[in-house]
Amino acid sequence: MCDFFRVSGNERDALIDLLTVDATNNLYRIKMINHNLYLTPASNSNGASLTWESASGADNQVWQLCTTQTSGGGSTSGKIVIPVWLSQKNHPVPWFQGNGCAVTAGIMAAAYRDRENYTVTSFDGYVTTSDGNIKLWNSNKGYTWLTKNGWSFILDTEVAKRPTDAETVAYIKSIIDTGIPPICYCPGGKGHWMLAFDYTSGSSFEDIIIIDPADGTRKSLAAGMNLSCNGTSLGITKIRKAPSKH
Repeated sequence: MCDFFRVSGNERDALIDLLTVDATNNLYRIKMINHNLYLTPASNSNGASLTWESASGADNQVWQLCTTQTSGGGSTSGKIVIPVWLSQKNHPVPWFQGNGCAVTAGIMAAAYRDRENYTVTSFDGYVTTSDGNIKLWNSNKGYTWLTKNGWSFILDTEVAKRPTDAETVAYIKSIIDTGIPPICYCPGGKGHWMLAFDYTSGSSFEDIIIIDPADGTRKSLAAGMNLSCNGTSLGITKIRKAPSKH
């Protein structure tokens, strides 16, 4: 995360240009005009050092413009910065392309918690637990909700106790405010999991902002439910979330 400040003296060396990578998702490369160098972090960790480096084409030179963030990703709007936006359809396995929404949402949420740039295939292997080596997902049982680093997503049953959409939306916002992106499930159609990370003022599903594993794009929770769950009438009945922010 990088903040912009006013500059005094040597203004020409402070001139930058924002080169568009994905305008829809506010993704840019930050170029120092006079020296043809690009803003580059040493790592994905909070407080990592920043340097100006030659263009590499790597993802670590791509920045997302967003509102002011508090330490760890929270903000006055509730926004959490998810480091990777993934689509289940980019996985090479046909089952995953049609059914991998939970795994894909889990990979994105884990990338935020672990501060790792995971890909859509990062959870294709096994994790070692006290019960032995467990495959993170398979086509028979789906996603285990375990992660590559060995921790697991918690099932949050409180959302099912909210009888109205407005109460459900308020509850999802309260989770985002803790700095944890909730993975929300709508039961309509085949059922679908989506990763919430931001919200706007209001009390409808239109006011929750998600990354939709169906196509890896930003949209409202209502739009995701309409796309994959035959509408919003059945609401959000389950949430999975990480045990902590980082």
